[in-house]
Amino acid sequence: MRSMVLLFVSLLYGLANFYIGNRIANTIKPGLEFNLSLFVYIPILLLTVSSLVAYLQPAKNWKIIGTMGLYWFALVILALFILGATDLLLFLISHMTKNGISFPILLTLRIIDAILLVILFVTGIHTANYIKITPYEITIDSANRADSLKIAMFSDLHLGYINGSNRMKEIVEKINSLHPDIVVIPGDFFDGNYNAVQNPQEIISLLRQMKSTNGTYLSWGNHDAGDTYEDMKKFILSANITILEDEAVMIEDKIALAGRKDSFPIGYQGDGRKDISLKLQKISDSLPVIVLDHQPSQMGEYKHADLILSGHTHQGQVFPFNLVTKKAFTVDYGYYENDGKKVIVTSGVGTWGPPIRIGTKSEIVEIIVNFEIPEAAKGKAE
Repeated sequence: MRSMVLLFVSLLYGLANFYIGNRIANTIKPGLEFNLSLFVYIPILLLTVSSLVAYLQPAKNWKIIGTMGLYWFALVILALFILGATDLLLFLISHMTKNGISFPILLTLRIIDAILLVILFVTGIHTANYIKITPYEITIDSANRADSLKIAMFSDLHLGYINGSNRMKEIVEKINSLHPDIVVIPGDFFDGNYNAVQNPQEIISLLRQMKSTNGTYLSWGNHDAGDTYEDMKKFILSANITILEDEAVMIEDKIALAGRKDSFPIGYQGDGRKDISLKLQKISDSLPVIVLDHQPSQMGEYKHADLILSGHTHQGQVFPFNLVTKKAFTVDYGYYENDGKKVIVTSGVGTWGPPIRIGTKSEIVEIIVNFEIPEAAKGKAE
């Protein structure tokens, strides 16, 4: 099944690249000879193959090819939208005027396309690389004490060819500047291939410098899986990060922090996801419960959770895909509350696929959780 999906996706990607090459070749000169058009098609073919090789051959480290392929993927996505919109405009003009499109008009429109492509590409890279701090402040009922807890959260780093030690250094510096009580990582720390991680020991050293009162906790995402899963697990443990695999820990007797395995991992991720609803029900009688679950699609499981922290969606990452994630998830980004259940979904600190962001942001989330004794409990205490 997985092979069929990969074959289908590869075919679609190849057709997209052919479409772009065809538009470039037809614009350079009408009626361009095929042997001359090879100067367009051959480089595009090589770039297409580089993208696919890096993705389909995870057992090797394809640093240069993989990086080049991902940036080319970003250009392909943007070019499809821009060229597609221009082709639609050309179609409408030709049918409204009942005349063919002259070459000067075609060339002018394609130059505009190229300018837009460069602007969006550069802007998208800058936006993806710039990490913002997004603050939230919420209140949770606690029968035991009135207090507060500061949580720093980041997800969807997708550590690999694009996001490496430089990215990690910036993340650690920003988190340390927040002076959190706890750091949580709800999934997709890796990009599905441990072999794509450059300088892993340097990154482990950086992670060990991340400071918080009560440590760092991680739950797995769908990309934290596959043939190199065991290497990913060793890496995380070496960085002094606690992995929560369908289990809960107590933090300062203030909260119970539970972490889930991903509901739909892409490949091997150890034993399957377990039902922890009874465990959370018992805990919730005495402590507030915070759950890390990578995908914000399992909220119905958490009748006894006070706060659910998720990622996964990237808020679409590139417009207009945010419209898709908004339809696909009850909450694809930000804060959501319903029937006393609070959810925060982050857009992530990294990128998956094209290393750009348009209409979304890379972020670290700062959450101030205030614990408040309910009025009913106060009355009993008095």
